[in-house]
Amino acid sequence: MSRKIFSLFIMGLMLFSLAVTPAVKPVAAADDDKVLKTVIYSSQGAIFMGVWNPSSSGYSDTYSRRIADLVFDSGFPYGVEGVPVPYHCHVVTYQQDVTVPDDAVIFNSTTDTWQAAHAGETAKTYARIECDRPYFHDGHKLSAADVMYSLAWSWEWTHLDGDDDPYYDESEADWSGDFMDTILGIKLVEQTDDRMVFDVYHNYYFPPSEIMTAAYVVPFTGTPWQLWYAMSELVAHNDKYSWSESTETVEQLDQINPKHAEAIKEKLIELKDSKPIPDFLKPYIEDENEAIAVYDKIINFIDEHHHAVIGQGPYYVDVYQPENLYVRIKKFDKWQVPAFAEGKYKVDPYFDTIEIYGLQNQDTAILEVAKGTYDILWYPFPAYRFTGLSQEQKNAIDLYKSTAAFGDLVFNPVHDPDNPYVITVGDKKYFNPFAIRKVRMGIQYIISRAYITQNIFQGSAGPMFTPWTSSETGYQYVQSVIDAFGLSEQPDVEYGKQLVEEGMQEAAEELAKMGYTLEKKNGQWYFEGEPVEITGLGRVEDERKDIAIYVAHQVLKDLGFKVSADIVDRRTASSMVYVSDPSSYEWNFYTEGWVSSSNVKFSISRIIQYYSSIWYAPGLVGWKWSPENTERVTLKEVLEFLGDGDIQAGLDSLGLDYYNTVDKIQPLLDWTADDFALVIYTGENKGVKMDSEDKYWDFNRLGTAIGIYESYRVFLYENWEFYAVNKRVKIDVVDPVAGLASDWAIRSAKPAAGETTTTTSSTTTTTTTTTTGSTTTTTSSTTTTTTTTGSTTTTTTTSEGGGGICGPAALIGLAIIPLLLRRRR
Repeated sequence: MSRKIFSLFIMGLMLFSLAVTPAVKPVAAADDDKVLKTVIYSSQGAIFMGVWNPSSSGYSDTYSRRIADLVFDSGFPYGVEGVPVPYHCHVVTYQQDVTVPDDAVIFNSTTDTWQAAHAGETAKTYARIECDRPYFHDGHKLSAADVMYSLAWSWEWTHLDGDDDPYYDESEADWSGDFMDTILGIKLVEQTDDRMVFDVYHNYYFPPSEIMTAAYVVPFTGTPWQLWYAMSELVAHNDKYSWSESTETVEQLDQINPKHAEAIKEKLIELKDSKPIPDFLKPYIEDENEAIAVYDKIINFIDEHHHAVIGQGPYYVDVYQPENLYVRIKKFDKWQVPAFAEGKYKVDPYFDTIEIYGLQNQDTAILEVAKGTYDILWYPFPAYRFTGLSQEQKNAIDLYKSTAAFGDLVFNPVHDPDNPYVITVGDKKYFNPFAIRKVRMGIQYIISRAYITQNIFQGSAGPMFTPWTSSETGYQYVQSVIDAFGLSEQPDVEYGKQLVEEGMQEAAEELAKMGYTLEKKNGQWYFEGEPVEITGLGRVEDERKDIAIYVAHQVLKDLGFKVSADIVDRRTASSMVYVSDPSSYEWNFYTEGWVSSSNVKFSISRIIQYYSSIWYAPGLVGWKWSPENTERVTLKEVLEFLGDGDIQAGLDSLGLDYYNTVDKIQPLLDWTADDFALVIYTGENKGVKMDSEDKYWDFNRLGTAIGIYESYRVFLYENWEFYAVNKRVKIDVVDPVAGLASDWAIRSAKPAAGETTTTTSSTTTTTTTTTTGSTTTTTSSTTTTTTTTGSTTTTTTTSEGGGGICGPAALIGLAIIPLLLRRRR
């Protein structure tokens, strides 16, 4: 159905969509003043797409993260200003270059003992951190033992002790191994009934922000050590479970899954009767009998709630009904405002109960909030989605703007170890055009971001070229890099095609020397006599479907490839891209989407997450786009490209503050994006220190320049989307980037007093089009195939509904890692 026709029938669709309702039906929201009813959009009949466990692979999708942010508290959560704020913890003392004492320890995963391995060494950073002791949801207090176990677990599972070490997770090592290696020692100074004091020594230093340096390692955790211990033993000694892996025979451990919770309970019972307290933890146990009694409290909690999610936040998960798309969380009666919260962050959530309903139709979700069935639409939509409401309905809601969602194209650059262009799957050899840098970079210029923002998003989006959205502080600092490459909203098709043709011809010449034939005949590329095929993945739920079709039909069609765009749901896409080995060669490009849950003033993760091979590269398992597996670009090559062979001219084009001369940049010329990722993330790499704010921004600019040159990811758009809130509810703390995705928003929600006015921030949006709607909603499974010019096909597979965003990426504040990550949608 065309957009114009869709716009004429949008109200009819709204009425029709009322048939698509959750199995659990809410009572009118206003009927209970202490119950907050939220609705989320769930096109594929599931609320959570990731698992709930405390590893780095847990809470990896948008909704898991949002709800978990209300179930778990952080020591230093990020405030809406973009920096960590004191909450359960605060910094008592902070110093630079301090000698590590002989009673500050780290965990030796080989001997399972605490050792003063770095005594006498100089730590870049020393911080004394005081934390309060909140209650866990099973009724016992958080203690130093919980903190020390969480640290021991991280050291244990990130270090490989022998080839058959059952206590090792490769993904965990990739995610947090480098972080753990920066810790030189931790010491429990004091524990009272309501406080814990730790001395922390580590080698991280972040000049732009003292609080980000001092609070880099936070001695605080969200999970009882007994529960963590049971899960650890279960994963280590039961081949059915893994922290991060999901296959036909292995499942990621999921605390909210009733079957997994039962397995965890059985392990708790076993450990209680055999070895209830690990030897290494006994020095931190004040009363062994009390510690053992906690096992029964956790077991009883699991029996009562049928899950094993036990946190220390203001809410606990009371009911989870995945078959009904329903979650209910309740106020924890022992929760108190954290001891060190300040200002607006001293908020005590008003609502006793928060209900989360999943709806499989976008228009129904919007309409029901306007009608008052729900209080909050906890899912943002573009502005045009609200045009179908009547004026009375529009007057009943406030809109809160978000620029937290954005999207890119990620390419699968996989190839064989002995051939930079060919990938072998079984007995078949395939030519992979996206293993070629010039082909990827050509797409950077051929693609029209103007078409995407105006035609696909109907003006409710802006162009994007780097991992910074326009509302973030960092955007202005990397603008010079965008200018240096001449990127704009409008495409440069001629130059892009030139790059692609050069890359293909160079590959043809090299392959000929290897005995292969890559040739172009009648405008079509052939490898070993067969057309070169490209398979793209788009997401059925939202505009990424249209983007995938656009890329396939209008961007790649004229380049001589046979292109298919498979439109799949989020579960299928996540499985194929992030938890399957790229060398299976099931896809060539994917329309990624990301969501952040907070504004970030200084991010240490942009380069490492999007342009390096350390994290999503492209996924979490299997072949990675690393210097060990493929040839990576160095800074020298990029600067020579930008400066037409003149390195100084290349430096000048990037607007650098410190590394602005050839002499200063000399030590970095052989660096890859991975090197810049590490120096930003850890504060030092290969003897180079990030010891000033000027260096911080220069490292980001240089990493971004390499990222654009390699074009492993091509950023396309930032969404301008809006959360709808019925006017009877007011939100006091709104994040300028994430809107209501930040947990501060729900924590600060309360009934509006008397007459209310719009409380939105920058909600006025100017659009250049007047059409509405972008996706036809369906209520039954469908498969659609269209063919264009005989060389491009699009296959769409949907199940129960259409349209939507969900995830992994999220900005996450991990218990001991004050690091913000973007979560996949």
